[in-house]
Amino acid sequence: MTDFPLLFSSKQLIRDAVHKNDFLKQLAKEQIIEIVECMYEMRARAGQWVIQEGEPGDRLFVVAEGELQVSREGQLLGTLRPGIVMGELAILYNCTRTASIQALTDVQLWVLDRSVFQTITQRLGMERHTQLMNFLSKVSIFENLSEDRISKMADVMDQDYYAAGHYIIRQGEKGDAFFVINSGTVKVTQLIEGETEPREIRILNQGDFFGERALLGDEVRTANIIAQAPGVEVLTLDRESFLKLIGDLEALKRDYGDKERLAQVSLEPPSPTKDIIREEFAHVQLKNIKRLATLGVGGFGRVELVCINGDKSRTFALKALKKKHIVDTRQQEHIFAERNIMMETNSDWIVK
Repeated sequence: MTDFPLLFSSKQLIRDAVHKNDFLKQLAKEQIIEIVECMYEMRARAGQWVIQEGEPGDRLFVVAEGELQVSREGQLLGTLRPGIVMGELAILYNCTRTASIQALTDVQLWVLDRSVFQTITQRLGMERHTQLMNFLSKVSIFENLSEDRISKMADVMDQDYYAAGHYIIRQGEKGDAFFVINSGTVKVTQLIEGETEPREIRILNQGDFFGERALLGDEVRTANIIAQAPGVEVLTLDRESFLKLIGDLEALKRDYGDKERLAQVSLEPPSPTKDIIREEFAHVQLKNIKRLATLGVGGFGRVELVCINGDKSRTFALKALKKKHIVDTRQQEHIFAERNIMMETNSDWIVK
C-alpha cells in the first residue's frame, strides 16, 4: 500500500466527495484520511471510455477536472463533474460495472484500488473495534459485562464530537441516548427550584458517562451537559440499540458475565419451527442457484436476484455475505440470530 503526494486542494476535493457519497460517508475519519493519501492520479482524453458496462470493476474514481457522461445499454443517464465519486460499488463488492462512463472532455481523476480500500477498512476497522472494547471494559457501568457483550457495544456505539460550549444535553428536554466520554471533559449544571441561574454540579472526564436514565425510560433530562475546551468526543448509544443488543440497564447492573447461565442457554433445544423446510426446496443446493442480477448492496453483503435450476419464471432474492468479513468484524452471533429469526418466521415471502 503506497502513499502518493497530493496537494492540499486535491485532498480537500477528495474528502468532500467522499463525505457527499451515500456509501462512503459512513467511514471513520481515520479511514478517510488514509484513503485520501493512497489515491493516485489518472488522466483520460475526450472520448475515452473510463468504465465499460459489464466489465469487472476494481477501482473507485473521484472526478478532479473535466466532464464525463454516464450511459446504460446505450441510453444516456447523466453527466459527472468535479467532486463526484464514481465506481464505488466496485470497491465495496466484487461486481461488474452497471453502467458505462465516457470522458466528454480531457479529465483528471483520482483513483483508489479495491485491494487498498479493503486493506484500509479492515485493518482500521478492527483496530478501532479493539480500542473501543478496551476502553469500554474500563468504564465502571460496564465492568461486569462479558467480552461478547462489550464487543456488541463497540459495534453499535456512534462516535460524536462537540465543540467547547456546546450543550450536549439540556435540562428538561426529552432524551433517548446514553453517552460515554472518550476524550475531553464536560460540565454538569442544574437549575435548582427557586434559583435563577443553573448551578455547577460537577466536571466529568474521560471514562465517565451520563444520560443513563434515558435507557431506564426516564426520558426528561435532569441536568445540562456542556462540552468544555478544547472540545469533547463521546460514544453514543440510543435506547433502541441498547435494549435490542444488550438488554435493560437493571440487568446490566446485576451481571451479564454469568458463564453458567449462558452455557445453559446454549444447551436449550432449538425451536421445532427452525427445522421446518418446505419440501420443494429441501434438496436445493448452491450449485442449483443461478445469479441473474444484483439487487442491492449493504455494509456486510449484497442481495442477488436468483433463480433455481434456470427457471426464470420464479425468481428469489438471495442475501450473500463474506464469511471472512463476518469473522473479522465479530458478527457471527448477529448473523446466526438473523438466520434463526428468518427460520422461525412463517411467511409466503420467505423460502425455507
